[in-house]
Amino acid sequence: MVQLWFCGQGHADHLTTKAFVIATDERAQWQQIDASLYTILWFSIALTLQHSYQAFDKCYDVWIKAKKVYTNNVQCLYNVITTMMTTKLENMDMQTYLSKLKCLIANYNNLMPYPSNKETFEQQRHQYFMILALVGLLSELEFVRNQILSAHVVPIYNTISERLLHLCILHNVANPFASSVDSFALVSHSSNHGSGRGGNHEK
Repeated sequence: MVQLWFCGQGHADHLTTKAFVIATDERAQWQQIDASLYTILWFSIALTLQHSYQAFDKCYDVWIKAKKVYTNNVQCLYNVITTMMTTKLENMDMQTYLSKLKCLIANYNNLMPYPSNKETFEQQRHQYFMILALVGLLSELEFVRNQILSAHVVPIYNTISERLLHLCILHNVANPFASSVDSFALVSHSSNHGSGRGGNHEK
C-alpha cells in the first residue's frame, strides 16, 4: 500500500501537505525529496490511468486525485479502526508497536481531517459510529457488513441501527434467504437516507 510505504519511510507528509506550507528555509530540500518520491508514486499508478496525472508534478496533487479513483474511504476507515482496536504489544518490541500506532493515527487523520464546518463534523460522526456498529457484528452478519462497506451509497448510523434492529426482530439470521433479501434492502433503502463515499449525505 502506497500510503503505508510513505509512512514507513517517514514521508507521509508529502501526501497530505502542499509545498507552500513548508518553512521557507526547508522548502528547497523538501521539494527535492518530493520530486524523488513523485517518481515512486507515479509508477504505482496503472498504465492506463497515467495520462490523467500528467498535469501534476507534486506528490500531494497526485495523491489527492488518486484517492478519488482508488479509495473507498469508508472501507479504509473501517480497516484503520479495526486495526487500532486489535493491535497489541505482542511478538514485537516497543518501537515497532509505537511505529504501527503512529502510522495508524496518520491514516486516521488523513481519512478524518479536522472538519471546517458543522455539516462535515456531523458526517464524520455518522461514519465513525456506523463503523463501530459494524465492527461488533457477529459472523452471521458478515455479509451485511461487506455489502454496506462496498456499496456506492453508504448509510448513516441511524439507518444502520434501524435496519439491524429490524433484522433482529424478524430473526433473519436463522433464515439465510430472508437475511440476504433484507440485507439487500438495507443497502438499497439507504440510498434515500445515506451518504456517498465522499461523505455527502442527503438531507
